[in-house]
Amino acid sequence: SSGINAEYGGDYRCLVWRTTTADGWGFEKIKMKIDGKSQRTYGEAADLDNGETKTFCLPAVEYKITVSMGAGTYDGTAAAQYVKIKGTKGETEELQCDANFKVTNQPVECTVSSYKTIGDYRCLVWRTTTADGWGFTKINMGIDGIAQTTYETAEDLDNGETKSFCVPVDYKITVSMGDGDYDGTAAAQYVKISGTEGETEELQCDADFAVTGEDVECTVSSYKTIGDYRCLVWRTTTAD
Repeated sequence: SSGINAEYGGDYRCLVWRTTTADGWGFEKIKMKIDGKSQRTYGEAADLDNGETKTFCLPAVEYKITVSMGAGTYDGTAAAQYVKIKGTKGETEELQCDANFKVTNQPVECTVSSYKTIGDYRCLVWRTTTADGWGFTKINMGIDGIAQTTYETAEDLDNGETKSFCVPVDYKITVSMGDGDYDGTAAAQYVKISGTEGETEELQCDADFAVTGEDVECTVSSYKTIGDYRCLVWRTTTAD
């Protein structure tokens, strides 16, 4: 490139490509990085003829939301429903989840789409309208056909209410223990995972730390959004 264009373009959507002279060419896919961060791949093969300009745009991401409606008499609703999908890198605009929520004790599906980049899926922000609350038992999410973690807790949304329903994130921690005589411990161990946007609550890292010279693993989980991982805050207990 002969220079830098500093104009901000928002979230990446399209690549406008111009080839020159009388020497056309073709490709199978295009990968893009912005400031070192991978973007979504343009995956359709295409050709550019002599001196041609073409625009290659990413398709919108599709989110298929399946709500298991509650079985109670008042668990259905005729009110319009709106959602935002939130992830580690951002969230979508508010989108209408257009489906028949007047039913009870059966699944209801809607599909919404957005060009926004959200990163890894974390939360569904749900807004109901009017004076007709409702309830569900769980929510399944699919992103471009790939199933995500299910939100397994029954919830109610009251009249005109907005709630966030976040799925837990598992953190697997592997500690390589020292081989000294006193490097193991029988004390309880607690951690917090800190990131660019927050940190988890304190969680017990439940494993056998009394050993030496080998790896010890624990897995903790949290609903908190932390962004990109940065630090592990560790607290040991007692006099060991």
